[in-house]
Amino acid sequence: MSPEKIESFRQFTGADAETARSFLNLCEDNLEMAVGLYMDDPNSCSSNTNMAPVLEEYRSPIPQRTERLIPVDVPICEYASAKG
Repeated sequence: MSPEKIESFRQFTGADAETARSFLNLCEDNLEMAVGLYMDDPNSCSSNTNMAPVLEEYRSPIPQRTERLIPVDVPICEYASAKG
């Protein structure tokens, strides 16, 4: 990451050098994207560092299963009276 990009980021946003480094790292050194992301949400970079606990709470997907309904020839009212 070049010092020029960090300085440009700071001039556009008024942020400190550490914030500039964080956003530029997050955006793979793309200055335009980093500035845009900062303008959208200045706290978004700090929230990305806290992603590990969220990912640990992720549950596994529900397993798929296939079921087939079969037709019932006996009406429900007849079944109930036959039972009892």
